[in-house]
Amino acid sequence: MGNHDYYDIWIDKSGGFNKETMPNGKTDKMARERFMKFFGLSSIYNDAWVKGYHLILLSQEAYMQEKPEAGEGAWYSGDQLNWLKEKLAEHKDGKPVFVMTHQPLPPAGQDGGTHQLIPARKFREILKPYKNVFVFCGHRHQDFQGTVEHYVKESFHYFHNSSVGRVLNRNYQSTKQKSQGLYVQVYKDRVTVRGREFENRAWLKEADWTVKLV
Repeated sequence: MGNHDYYDIWIDKSGGFNKETMPNGKTDKMARERFMKFFGLSSIYNDAWVKGYHLILLSQEAYMQEKPEAGEGAWYSGDQLNWLKEKLAEHKDGKPVFVMTHQPLPPAGQDGGTHQLIPARKFREILKPYKNVFVFCGHRHQDFQGTVEHYVKESFHYFHNSSVGRVLNRNYQSTKQKSQGLYVQVYKDRVTVRGREFENRAWLKEADWTVKLV
């Protein structure tokens, strides 16, 4: 879950975006329940195994109604962070593990605010002991071509995805007729991450990374 999964509180009975009447009879809890029902989950954060590889999916646990101080940021509870720690403990063999967030991290050494992952220092601390961790975030909708850096090497490999809909330029203006995403391939000795332009079915040379496993 990211911030958009909670946006129902802004929608009034007529289907319009209405700040004045927020939460319009809705609650953050209702958003979480709707998310879990739609995907058949018992928790908003969860994990899955795909062809022998572990995907860990984290979720924003509250929004404006319950935690207005968080803004559009991702607040994670201690329970979720402890769960993440337990899941990563399964990977002492160094096999690649893939962690999905919605909001991006702030710069190293600080916690995040609105539009960022809030408990960022704890998040980085949990990941640090493990090899071959790949973290993917979205939220910014930034075009793979000519905008921000989309791959950052920390103690883990950190990738900023673009967007299938509403791809934005550096000034956060919509770039028409673009739809982008990342394609990940896992090999015994490496992982490749490639940017794809879905509109014209082309690979993007600006988003083409090969990461050797250690």
